[in-house]
Amino acid sequence: IMANVGSITMDGDSTITNSVALTHGAAMYLYGATANVLDSVISNNEATWQGVVYINSTSTVNFENVIAENNKTNQGGVFCLCDNPTVTLDNVTAKNNAAKAEGGAIYHYAWGGKLSILDC
Repeated sequence: IMANVGSITMDGDSTITNSVALTHGAAMYLYGATANVLDSVISNNEATWQGVVYINSTSTVNFENVIAENNKTNQGGVFCLCDNPTVTLDNVTAKNNAAKAEGGAIYHYAWGGKLSILDC
């Protein structure tokens, strides 16, 4: 899923699985977007570079009741935050994920931005 200054809602029993990206964001690439990901699973995805879920720029993203498991990336973890996003992880389970460098679950290198982690 790619959103460039758009809006996405995934609500209830949604699954992103077995996706591959040659760069960023095998499951999701969000650039200046608004997204709500609710009651969903992100599993078995692989990004060659940063983040299985890549969140960039002024994106505002809410993950609630999400399972992220068995994902792989060379750098940047499952959730890679950069360049000033606002992200909330509420009741998110991240397990069996791998990054060769910088964060198996979360890599937050935003200049500014806000990451809230609740009940994880």
